[in-house]
Amino acid sequence: MKFLKKNLLFVLIFFALPSFAADLVVEEFGVAPAYSTIQSAITAANAGDRILIKNRTAGIPWLENLTINNSVELLSYENDSTFVMQGNILIGTNITVTILGMVNLTGNISQLTTSGTARGTIVNIIDCEINGYVNLDYNPFRVNFIGNTMTNGFLHLMHGKVIGNDFQQSDVDVVSASSTYSTEDFLIVGNKIVDNSIPLYVNCDGYNMQIKNNFISATSTTSGIYLLRGTSANLIHNVHNNTIKLAGSASSLGGIYIGAASSYYWRSVLEIMNNVVDANSTSSSSRAVYIPASYRSGNINIYFNYFDGSLSNGFNGTPTLDLNNDKTSTFAIPTTGVLPAGHPGIDGGNPALPFYDLDLSVGDAGCFGGSFTLDNFFPLHTGAARVYMVDYPFNVRQGSTLNINADSYDR
Repeated sequence: MKFLKKNLLFVLIFFALPSFAADLVVEEFGVAPAYSTIQSAITAANAGDRILIKNRTAGIPWLENLTINNSVELLSYENDSTFVMQGNILIGTNITVTILGMVNLTGNISQLTTSGTARGTIVNIIDCEINGYVNLDYNPFRVNFIGNTMTNGFLHLMHGKVIGNDFQQSDVDVVSASSTYSTEDFLIVGNKIVDNSIPLYVNCDGYNMQIKNNFISATSTTSGIYLLRGTSANLIHNVHNNTIKLAGSASSLGGIYIGAASSYYWRSVLEIMNNVVDANSTSSSSRAVYIPASYRSGNINIYFNYFDGSLSNGFNGTPTLDLNNDKTSTFAIPTTGVLPAGHPGIDGGNPALPFYDLDLSVGDAGCFGGSFTLDNFFPLHTGAARVYMVDYPFNVRQGSTLNINADSYDR
C-alpha cells in the first residue's frame, strides 16, 4: 500500500507539471525533427510554440501562402535577423499570432474569417518589411503594428496600436469599432505616413485617439488627416505634434479634415495642438483645418499650431478655442519632416513643462517636438531588441507614486 501511495503521488506530480512551448525549426529540405515548409510547422505546432525559420540558400524566399489557425510566433532562426518569404497570410480568430522580423517581398495579411470574440484575436506584426497590405479591420482582431516598413499597400484595422512605422506610399485606415472603449487610448504615434491618397483616415468612434508625432505627407491632391465619426461625447481625441506636408493644390485641400454629417454627428472633444501644416495651395477654400459648421456639438480646441501662410485662412469653420496659432508665416517643410532653420515652430510649441523637448528646452511644434519625438522611433530594423513605447505621467507630484510602463520586443 505504501508503494502504491508513492506511485500515485508521482503520477499526480507528473500530470501537474506545466507544458512548455516548443521551438519548431523550418529549413530548406528539412528532415524530421525539422520541417521543410513554414506551413507544415504551423500545422504541427501547439499553442504558444515558436516557428524558427532558416532562410533558403542564396537569399531565395520561401514561396508559400500561409494559413494560421493556432497561437504561434514566426521569427528568424538566426538572432537579430529576418526571414524572407513571398506569399499571402490568412489569420484565424481567437488566437494570438506574432510575426517578428519577416521580409515579405510580395504578399498580404488578412483574415481567414470575420467571426470570433470581439478583440479576442491578437496579431502582433513587429519589425517587418511588407510589400503589400494588412487588412484586419474586423471586430475580432486587435492589431499591434510596431516598427515596420510597408510599401505599396495599406494598413486597415479596428482595434490595436500603430507605433513607429514607415509607410511608403501606403495609407493607414482605422475603421469604426462596434463598441466604445471610452477608458482606452488608441495610439497612432511616431509614424512616417506617405501616400498619394489620404495618408491617415480615422473613424474615431471606439477609442480616445492619440495621434502624436507623426510625419504625414500627402503626395497628391488630398488631405493629410481625415477624422470622421466622432459620435461619442465620452471620448477625447488628441492630435499633437504632427507635421503634415500637402503637395496638392486643389480647393479641397485640408491638413486636418474633420468630417461631420447627419449620420456622423460630431460630439467628441478634439484637441489640436503643436502641429505644423505645410501646403502649396493658394486656393481661397483650402484650409489647414476643416471644421464642421453643422452636425456638431463637441468641442474642437486648436492652439500652438503653425499653418502655412500660403493658405488663404487657417480654418474653415469656427473652433471652440483658437489660441496662439500662427496662420501667417510662410514656410516649406522638407521631405524629412525636420523644421528648417528659423522656422517659428522651433521652441514654439505649448510652453508648459509637460510638452518640453527631451533636451528640456521649450517644445518644438511638429513631429520632432516633445517627449514622443519621431527620433525615438527611427531608424528601423537595427537588428536589436527594442523598447518601442514608454507610458508615463507628464506631471509628477512630490509624494505621489511614479508609474512607468514600457512596451518592448525581443526574441
